[in-house]
Amino acid sequence: MIRNIVLGIYILLAFILETTVFKNEAIFQAAPNILLIITVSTGFMRGKKAGMITGFLCGFLYDAIFGSIIGLTALLYVLAGYIAGAFYKVFFDNNVRVPLTLVTVMDIAFNLFLYVIFFLMRGRTAFFSYVIQRILPEAVFTFIITFFLYKILYAGDRVLGAEAEERRRSHWLGS
Repeated sequence: MIRNIVLGIYILLAFILETTVFKNEAIFQAAPNILLIITVSTGFMRGKKAGMITGFLCGFLYDAIFGSIIGLTALLYVLAGYIAGAFYKVFFDNNVRVPLTLVTVMDIAFNLFLYVIFFLMRGRTAFFSYVIQRILPEAVFTFIITFFLYKILYAGDRVLGAEAEERRRSHWLGS
């Protein structure tokens, strides 16, 4: 329960940071996708179900405030949480390489899908300029932020997971 409350706080803080600080300070017209980092990290650390729920909450929150198509970002984040959750079995303690790779690949796939939906279907075919001006800078910034943020998320999840496990054991032991 406490883990879920803390995750909700992480989501709100990430949303606030992503939509205020990083959008105003965007370098090269790109900002890191912190909600995607939270979604992929949660799926990777806790499994498919947790990743999908986190993805839905992050995506729906974003869609409710900024989305022109309600549910599109939520769907993409749910898919990202599911795919990251599939790697739950390869979860290693404090190994940041797999989450870095997952987040970067998901960010590129997310932006490519948005390109297809919002630009290519409208006849705007400047693909390489979109990749150079939007996708690559965002992927790089997301990669850099993931390196630091994942360690914080991992440490918090480890502490809260240990407390939850201790409570679960003490309940069955009768103490």
